[in-house]
Amino acid sequence: MMDQKIVDFLNSERVAVLATMLADGTPYTSAMHFIYHDGALYFSTQPTSRKVKDLNGITKASVTAGFSEKDWVTVQLDGTLEKSELATELHLAKYPEDAKHIGGEAVVFKFTPTWWRYSDFKTKPATFIENK
Repeated sequence: MMDQKIVDFLNSERVAVLATMLADGTPYTSAMHFIYHDGALYFSTQPTSRKVKDLNGITKASVTAGFSEKDWVTVQLDGTLEKSELATELHLAKYPEDAKHIGGEAVVFKFTPTWWRYSDFKTKPATFIENK
């Protein structure tokens, strides 16, 4: 189970980078809105995106959230990525401005973390919370 500090951070962040491998082995990253819900991160995208075309079943992926040079806090996660169903209402509750982008054809990915590391470089010494 994730430390509450990590859960709070993920709930406060809006954008993360999702890193996957395409079918030909090429690394692929996407900056995306995400939702943290019940221990997983959810990403919504269009069915025409590269990541949708090249993912086949469950795959390994990595995610990074936290990009502020002012805050100096990040969370890095490794885990599995699979297509999922998630109520659009959860996404729109956090991102109401996305209503114009989300339609019936949107594809949702569920990212389930297997490893994570929280880093806060503002503290002295720096704070690290990691599952082993």
